[in-house]
Amino acid sequence: MFTQFFNPVDTKFMMKGDSENNLFNKRNIKNNKGFTLIELIIVIVILGILAVTAAPRFIDISTDAHIATIEAESAAFASSVKLVRAAYLIRETSPIEVAGASVAIDSTSGYPTGTGSGTAFCINLWNSLFADPEPITGQSSITANLTEGWNSFGNSEFCAYGKKIDDRNFSSGTLPHFVYYIQDVSSVNIGGETYGGDAGTVEKHNI
Repeated sequence: MFTQFFNPVDTKFMMKGDSENNLFNKRNIKNNKGFTLIELIIVIVILGILAVTAAPRFIDISTDAHIATIEAESAAFASSVKLVRAAYLIRETSPIEVAGASVAIDSTSGYPTGTGSGTAFCINLWNSLFADPEPITGQSSITANLTEGWNSFGNSEFCAYGKKIDDRNFSSGTLPHFVYYIQDVSSVNIGGETYGGDAGTVEKHNI
């Protein structure tokens, strides 16, 4: 009697419990189901759109950083030129010894100049004006392919300085760089650039 009295209740309770557990498990299985093919395609499309729109922005940031470096170096170069020029006007001698460096003075303009010949000329000027100069490569032609880092090109009248960026060179007309005029230079077109300015001027191009 005791068992018969409780069995129906227990059975009913167990059946009800099993039914609820099965429903719960089915819901879990449904909720844990992975992405459908359509959902995956949508995600891939969204990632593709983000990549296309974000890449140019990163490229622009890189170019901006490159230009900022050129501007900072040109400002430092111009300051050094003014310092050496001031020292020359006081001492009236050449070369000028500044901070342990010897800087040659152009006999025509009275502004800092380089020594040596060919590609060594603008490199010497660069190394003389900076206390801790960055490595630089001299190019014998304005159309030459640039090497990584800083590059220079010029003659006894002016020196151009720029950093390599993609496949541009000094004649491309798009390379950010600056030019220092050692002597007065009338407007002259070299490659894709037009140079011209007064002695002692530091001029920025494509910036």
